[in-house]
Amino acid sequence: MQRTFTLAQLPDVARQGDPAVCTALAGSQRTPAAILEILAHDPNWWTRLTVAENPKCSGRLLAQLAHDPSINVRCAVASSPKAPATTLVQLARDATAHVRGAVASNVQRTPRAIIQQLLDDPNIMV
Repeated sequence: MQRTFTLAQLPDVARQGDPAVCTALAGSQRTPAAILEILAHDPNWWTRLTVAENPKCSGRLLAQLAHDPSINVRCAVASSPKAPATTLVQLARDATAHVRGAVASNVQRTPRAIIQQLLDDPNIMV
């Protein structure tokens, strides 16, 4: 059964932490930016990943999510067509090869010098 909420209820719903509801909110392009901000701090990494993949996620919020402890969230940030170049430069130095590989794959946003640097990465995952 699909639940519906008023706009005024969304902040409370986002803070209550029901994983299914929060992830659905995080993935909706109709979710207001203020709610995405709340969901970016959700304890569930899948919800935070879904925020990073939302086309309405701002560059500023992606920059915050670039510090997420979850490799999957950082990979989603690195793959985002809205990721700020400065965030991609930071993620190009990530300790995890998968994150660096996602930066290298984001050829539309990653500065060419960083892509060139990543071509020399010793890890084949990059």
